[in-house]
Parts: sequence; structure tokens; C-alpha cells
Amino acid sequence: MRLTLRQRQALSGYSFIAIWLVGISVFLMYPLIRNLLWSFTDAALNKNIDHPNFIGVANYVEAFVIDAKFVPLLLQTLRNLLVDTPIILLFSLAVAILSEQKVRGQGFFRAIFFLPVVIGSAEVVGRLFQIQGNQLTLFQGEQINTFLHIFLGANTATFLEFVNRIVFVLWRSGVQIMIFIAGLKGIDPVLYEAAQMDGATPWVRFWKVTLPMLTPVLIINVVYTIIDSFTDYFNAVMGYIRDVTFVSQLRFGYPSALGNIYFIIIFAIVISIFLVLNRRAYYGGER
Repeated sequence: MRLTLRQRQALSGYSFIAIWLVGISVFLMYPLIRNLLWSFTDAALNKNIDHPNFIGVANYVEAFVIDAKFVPLLLQTLRNLLVDTPIILLFSLAVAILSEQKVRGQGFFRAIFFLPVVIGSAEVVGRLFQIQGNQLTLFQGEQINTFLHIFLGANTATFLEFVNRIVFVLWRSGVQIMIFIAGLKGIDPVLYEAAQMDGATPWVRFWKVTLPMLTPVLIINVVYTIIDSFTDYFNAVMGYIRDVTFVSQLRFGYPSALGNIYFIIIFAIVISIFLVLNRRAYYGGER
């Protein structure tokens, strides 16, 4: 049987994605379906996992009505998201703009900020996350501690906790910096030249040229940052789900329900933010 050129091209495309389709079916779809089925049962490690009892939506009711830890941890995660996301985006954009300046050692400067992504394993970040603000070298001098206590008083512990949070947040900015750099390289230099000829200052050029042209990239970074924050290894909700599953209760049905609730919340937030920001994005042409 002779195939047309279009059919041969389609066959080649399907052959390239065949391995991916098998992988997503085995390693993603099957666990998701199993997780959904478990969430309606009382499956636990000390029971027959293959034939658990069906209990309906009892696990979902327990998450919001009986469990005293899940909802507070979920609200804490949302509060952290509201604080972390703007800091990460502002810092990433500032570093990306600075790294695009024509200076010597530009590649080394970029590598420093991307290095945490390369070496940021759970163990490495875990050790950093355990370091308190007063253990940082910056705050180890006796005069520094005295200075903080004199001017901050009872707020010293809050300030040090804020420093911890900032250091940890900035550690997670490497990917966003690279995405912003890619977006900056996609801006036509002619736009800057035209704005400069019209008398626009660097500040005006940023607001009228750079930022509007970066809006599609900004949407990508917002979505990535939100998902990365929600699925971070040290996320409070993720840690609680692991604890219920493998440490404290050894249950499978209830943590599956918690995971499904968490996924629905993440999905709803990401879709809502994407739809809102996408209306204000500038794509440089008709879509």
C-alpha cells in the first residue's frame, strides 16, 4: 500500500511520540486513575490494598470537616504563594535585565543565578532550609546581633525569619531568570531605537516597550512559579500528605483524596490566572 507524503509525515510524527504516549499512559494515567479510585475507599497499608472497602466521599468530607490540619496548611500554602510569586518574578526580571547589559563576565553572571537549579536537589535545599537567619554569616558577628536587638527589639526573630524566606525564595528564581532572558532576546532592537529617537528615557522604554513585549513570557513565568510553589518538596501540604501516607497513619485512600483536592485547587488557580493575564498579553500580531 502506497502512502501519500502527508500520511508518511503523520506516521513519522506518531512514531516519534509513541514512546512518550506509552510513558504517559504507564507512569501518569495509570497512577492518576488508581489514585482517583483509592480516594473513594478506606485503602491503607495495614489492610488489603487490592480490595479496599468503598466509602464514597467520606475521605473528602474528612478533609474539610474532621481533619484539623489540612485546611490551615492549605491556607498557609496560599499565603506563601501570594508572597513568594511577586518576589520571585520581580527579582528574576531585574536579574534578567541586568544580565543583558553589555559587560564582561556576562555568562558567568548568568551561571551564578542558574546554579541553584542545577544543584538544587531536595537534600541540598533541605539543609539550606534548616539554616536559621541567625546562622547566616551576615548575622554571626556580636555587633550585628546587638545592632538588630537595639533597633528591632522583639521583632528581631520576625526579621530573621523574613531573611530566611527571602533567601529560600531567591534560590528558586533560576528558571524564571532564563525564561525572561529568552524573552528579552526576542524583542526587536528597532523598537528601542524608535523609542529613543522619540526621546523616551530608559524608564519609559521599560514601561512602554520592554514590559508589554514580555507579557507572554510573564504569563509563562507566573504559571511556572505557581506550579513550582505548589509542588515544591518542602510545601506544607505536600509534606502533610506524605506524612499521612507513609509515617503517621499509613493510609492510602485519605491521602489520595487530599491529593485530588489539592490538584483541583492548583488547576483552578492556574487556569484563572492564565485567563486573566492572557487578555492583557501582547503577542505582536493577530492570533
